[in-house]
This record gives sequence, structure tokens and C-alpha cells, in this order.
Amino acid sequence: EEEEDEDEENTEEKKKEESVENAGESPESCPQEEEEEQEEEEEQEEWQSWAQPAARTGLVYDERMEEHYNPWDRQHPESPQRIRRVLERLHELGLVQQCLRIPALHASQSQLRACHTPAHLSRLSSSPGLAPGALKALAEGYNSLYLCPRSYACARLAAGAACAAVSAVLARKVPPRGVW
Repeated sequence: EEEEDEDEENTEEKKKEESVENAGESPESCPQEEEEEQEEEEEQEEWQSWAQPAARTGLVYDERMEEHYNPWDRQHPESPQRIRRVLERLHELGLVQQCLRIPALHASQSQLRACHTPAHLSRLSSSPGLAPGALKALAEGYNSLYLCPRSYACARLAAGAACAAVSAVLARKVPPRGVW
């Protein structure tokens, strides 16, 4: 304890000595430090004005996506009502107004081919003209998928919506999570 007390006293004495030494210095004695501080403040102001987008969250939603439904199981958890309810809740909480609305567009064929085989795209693009039994048979060839006559158009819209969201981030209209 005695050593600690001595250390504290020595530290306090050094601080006093430093303050006496610095008291006679003019404010211009450390111009480099002041310049650096000024530059940091200016950079911070510039960064804040540039890096703060109007909306920090993008929202892509299109009512046409609700046209995808399960024609043989109306109680399926993935339903248009579930999606609609999520949007309603966002409105109730006032969150939609804080988001940048990003329009959903149908994905182009080249965008779809970036992730899917031509055979897969061909099978699904033919689905709108299929009878209900043929739609069900086609859907059963996939894991946890159902199809209705509007499913292909809705899938293109959903894929296009994802591309639009990425484009908004890349164009710096919406920041990626954890940035800015």
C-alpha cells in the first residue's frame, strides 16, 4: 500500500510539473496536432454527410407476388396471407415509411440463367399452361415446392426483386448491413 501511495504521489507531481511546463506554451506550440485534429473533424463531417443515406433499409414488395399460392393445400404455411400480414405489420409499426421502396421487376433470362439451368427454366416457364394435375406432378419433382398457374411469373418477380435490392446496395442507395 505504501508503494502504491508513493506511485500515486509521484504521478500527481509529474502531472503538476507538466501542467506548469505547458502553461507557458502558446496555443500555437503544437500546430501539427491542431491541424490533425482539424483534418479529422473535417473528414468526420464529410463522411457523415456523404455516408448517411436517406433510408438505411430497403424494402422490396410487390402485390403480384401474392398470386403464388398452393392450390391443393390452402392451409400451407407459405401463403399470400402470411406475406401480406408481414407488410401490414411493418405499416402498423411505421417502419415502411422509414424504408427506401425498391421497385420489383421481373428477372431477365440472363439473371435467371446465372443461378438456374436451362432445363429447370424451361420446365418452370411451361408451368402457366399446365392443368392442375400436371402442375402438382411437376411440383412433386422438387423438395417442398408447390405451383399454380402464376408461380413462374411470381418467381421471376421475386428473383428480380432480389436483384433490385442488390443493385440498390451496390448503387449506395441502401447500405449493406453493418456499414455506414
